[in-house]
Amino acid sequence: MPRILQELTFRPEINQIDFSYGCVPVYGLGPGSHPLDRRGSKDMMHNGAGDNLRVFGARNPIPWLMGKNWGLYFHEPVGIFDLTGDIGVFHPSDVARGQDLFLVIADTPTELLRQYAEITGYPHLPAKWTLGYQQSHRTLDSREQIIEEAKTFRQKRLPCDTMIYLGTGFCPSGWNTGHGSFVFNESMFPDPEKVVSELHDLLFNVVLHLVNPPENLHGEVSDKRAAVAVPGDAANYWAQHVPLVQMGIDGWWPDEGDVLPVASRLVRNRMYWEGGRRSRPDRRPFALHRNCYAGIQRWGWLWSGDTFSTWKTLETQIMMGINAGLNGVPYWETDIGGFVPTKEFTAELFVRWVQFGAFCPSFRCHGRTWQLRRPWGWNTGSYGPSEMGANATSVLPTEAELHNTAVEPICRKFLETRYRLLPYLYAAAWETYTTDIPLIRSIGLEFPEDEKAWATVDAYLFGPSLLVAPVFEKEATERQVYLPAGRW
Repeated sequence: MPRILQELTFRPEINQIDFSYGCVPVYGLGPGSHPLDRRGSKDMMHNGAGDNLRVFGARNPIPWLMGKNWGLYFHEPVGIFDLTGDIGVFHPSDVARGQDLFLVIADTPTELLRQYAEITGYPHLPAKWTLGYQQSHRTLDSREQIIEEAKTFRQKRLPCDTMIYLGTGFCPSGWNTGHGSFVFNESMFPDPEKVVSELHDLLFNVVLHLVNPPENLHGEVSDKRAAVAVPGDAANYWAQHVPLVQMGIDGWWPDEGDVLPVASRLVRNRMYWEGGRRSRPDRRPFALHRNCYAGIQRWGWLWSGDTFSTWKTLETQIMMGINAGLNGVPYWETDIGGFVPTKEFTAELFVRWVQFGAFCPSFRCHGRTWQLRRPWGWNTGSYGPSEMGANATSVLPTEAELHNTAVEPICRKFLETRYRLLPYLYAAAWETYTTDIPLIRSIGLEFPEDEKAWATVDAYLFGPSLLVAPVFEKEATERQVYLPAGRW
């Protein structure tokens, strides 16, 4: 007698759809959701800050759920999920329209994710350089500092592929003239083309931060109306990026956009990929997004948002990375060190976060008091611009704590380990590209018949074979160890 894997009940008279989930964990509903097992929770599916943002990260609702041998994708409309009872309940937000509901059945969770990719799209294959170490900068001092920071990485033989520059607005002096501006800050970049060229000569890729996208962003980059000033048109908005791409900018960090409707979030995700391909057909584009929806895997990366620098936050990021992958978002990262310093922001917390970040899909240091986010930042005697206002002295380390000689060697070890593993990681990314299996995998993905494994929050970073894979010590060349992956 065949067993029932899923049972759906449509109840239009009270505007809800019921579904079963039995006694095993249920995962999904998008990045930033918690707990990992969604049973017992009620989710309003609000985009943006969400509950406990500073610990769990930004909320990006995706109406996808997966249980034992089944998956459900509620395409439209959006609504509320109530998983507090013996059965799951979905309340559509719009009673006047039909629901697009996809049910998938499979023997393994990996096959469920593959079928999810058949619905929403398979992940893109990232450029190799995006898998290398990325150093983020906030409040800048001068043009000289920008070049000196880059040269220091090379002089110290610390591997790094990417320099990222925040925009002016969230910090006093960033790369541009203010929120949403595409104009370089002349006090920091008096000759931007030459600065970018110098960074390229040092084998760095350059990524710029942007905010304030049009709230009604719509259309496609290829839209022939590009010559017409249509408010919110993706073709027109991308056109503002093109001069910087032609100058040599390699990637983008599209921040904010929490208020964007679902359609505009996807247009933004897609715009940076398709715009990049049109402007530079020989390069794979890179964009690190704050907001997403089902389908972002086709075009870009996601980071977990502006978290606090606490041990609890570091602990939860492991779960958040697993959760992102189970929601079809394999290209994920966290602000190494946590974004907002607290009294817990010590050299040890930073080092432990670096060690974790070295085995995440993306490896990027970022946060306020950014000079402490450098591999050598805890041994300079100063933390530079605090970016914490009057609260700085109560949360930041004293000068006596900034002569720590142990941090840089540990960072070096894990930077070099990351670069020795690049051949393995790129192969893992290819597997993600062809199957939708995430790079951070819960044990349950590999042992689906083991209910304890399916219920665990433990993870194998880059997949289970990392536990037995060689570290490429013999194969690693000097370039792989201390120089960047290259501007591929």
